[in-house]
Amino acid sequence: MDTVQAFSFALRNLRKAKKMSQEDFLNVCSQGYISQLERGLNNPTLGMVDELANQMQVHPLTLILKTYSCRQPDLTLEELMTLAINEIRSLEPPSTKL
Repeated sequence: MDTVQAFSFALRNLRKAKKMSQEDFLNVCSQGYISQLERGLNNPTLGMVDELANQMQVHPLTLILKTYSCRQPDLTLEELMTLAINEIRSLEPPSTKL
């Protein structure tokens, strides 16, 4: 599954889990745009991911994590989080204590 398809699946599933309709996003974007996202016809910006997540009252990482759990079903949520945490930590500069 490619990333756009995985995002469309994640968005639709989170929206339904929150018992929200596409119309509940009208203060963020049009119902037509949500429909396009959920059908994998559009690719959202990072800002739009943030707005969609906020509208559903979830952290944007939840939407992103759900996307990549769809894309990589062989990994558990815990494995995906551990992978990301380890990568972030490995890229942080060492702390300098005086």
